[in-house]
Amino acid sequence: MAPDPFQVPSSAQGTPGITVCGDRSVRISFARDPGAGAIESLRRALALPPIPGVADIICAMKTVSVVFDPLEADPSKVLAEVRRRLDGAGGSTIEDHPRREVVLPVCYEPPFAPDLASIAERAGLGQSRLIDLHAGVGYTARFLGFSPGFAYLEGLPEALHTPRLESPRTRIEPGSVAVAGCFSGVYPQATPGGWRVIGRTPLRLFDPACDPPSLIGPGDLVRFRPIDGAEFARLIAEQGAGEGGLQ
Repeated sequence: MAPDPFQVPSSAQGTPGITVCGDRSVRISFARDPGAGAIESLRRALALPPIPGVADIICAMKTVSVVFDPLEADPSKVLAEVRRRLDGAGGSTIEDHPRREVVLPVCYEPPFAPDLASIAERAGLGQSRLIDLHAGVGYTARFLGFSPGFAYLEGLPEALHTPRLESPRTRIEPGSVAVAGCFSGVYPQATPGGWRVIGRTPLRLFDPACDPPSLIGPGDLVRFRPIDGAEFARLIAEQGAGEGGLQ
């Protein structure tokens, strides 16, 4: 059987595969996580100069999808251009790319941290040490998913790796800072969820009226800054007066 020109499988050696998904997207897939730098290099190579008819480029852990308008772009031409740019996108580390830094103030105090004590006990740490560890590193936003504006943040110290809750909560409040597995994350909206909550930020993470609507984007460097309950209340009040939120 002749090979399908629209399907190129990925290899264990790191060569990405290419799949045409329907009539409006092309997906580039890696067999293994290539790292944040390689994904960002590929995104930049695909984004500039713009490919005619392409509407969006969506990055995930091991995939990059190119979404296009089939009324404006010939799928075969999009595929050919994606292949050409893929060949020219070299690997790198995320530090090689200029990126935006987002600092989130976080209150790690009750009632905003229902799982902090249990995680500290599980890890054999004091609660203040857990906070120091969580807030003492920079995180890379690998991709957005689950709900609008929810960024999967890579870089959680190994001592804080923890499984999801056995039974998800029916409601997690907006701004809740949580951990699960090797990731940290912040819930932009009230939603059911199974991640373990260790704090809350008063900032709005997602606002459809803003451009971009998400405070955190793929590739961003994210840091957490501990605050107390009084500063949390002040920042909430400032947002209510239109002084806070997405910046």
